Amino acid sequence: MGYETLIVDQTGPIATITLNRPEARNALDFAMRRELLAALDEIEANPAARVVVLTGAGGHFCAGGDVKTMRRRLTAAEGKGRVELLNRAVLRLVNFPLPTIAMVEGYAVGAGSNLALCCDLIVASDRAKFGEVFNKIGLAVDGGGTWLLPRLVGLARAKELVFTGDIIDAAEALRIGLVNRVVHAADLAATTRALAEKIAAGPPLALRLDKQALNRAACTDLAPRSRPRRFPRRSPSPPTITRKGSRPSSTSARPSSSGHEPRRCTTQGGDAYVADEHLLMLQRLAEAAAGPLSSA
Repeated sequence: MGYETLIVDQTGPIATITLNRPEARNALDFAMRRELLAALDEIEANPAARVVVLTGAGGHFCAGGDVKTMRRRLTAAEGKGRVELLNRAVLRLVNFPLPTIAMVEGYAVGAGSNLALCCDLIVASDRAKFGEVFNKIGLAVDGGGTWLLPRLVGLARAKELVFTGDIIDAAEALRIGLVNRVVHAADLAATTRALAEKIAAGPPLALRLDKQALNRAACTDLAPRSRPRRFPRRSPSPPTITRKGSRPSSTSARPSSSGHEPRRCTTQGGDAYVADEHLLMLQRLAEAAAGPLSSA
């Protein structure tokens, strides 16, 4: 498929999406948002793809929304469409079944910073800069920033970054836990590639299930929340997370509906049961390797 605002490349198991509007520091216009969704669909349909790297052309990751297009007065329907398209891209990237890595050089600010946060891991060059700069132009944070940022750096620090609109450098981003690694700019591509290849060498089904479980952990507790669901072999993936996670109505431990008592573990908050869905994940892995397990 041809793209106007992206470069999509697949080398071995690593798929790379490059935001390609260097003249605008890769600002997110309507076309780029639509093409990002299409590129992710294309990569997911390719069975050879194991890891996705998201980066930007021209020495910068992404400068956020395209301010030039914001100067034109939009109708209510156009404004709604603009926001919904960005939200779709954010949710698609966060819930994407393959591991994702943001490779950040230069500026990643506004929605561009949040686009990087949508990825599972962030590798930044020592020249990278991050910022929630929305209030500098009188806007509230979008692109999932108010959900993503506190989960990485904590609520108080997230509020400080949002309220001040400060731009921080790569060293500070590493110190507060916003990024995973910081390397010299000359080593950025090689370091990111090595990390992607290491992850791609792992078992794909286990990685997919691990990502789903870790994402769910952001908005659930360890105790089982509902009756477990059995996922048939070769069926679509289990449901992905949404932006609003509901808390369980009761934190009391419950036995598994299969009739077996789940293994008990001890936490600082007292005894808790290992979630049934984790046991189902183990069962699904076993089924994929050796056929269905006998039912209890």
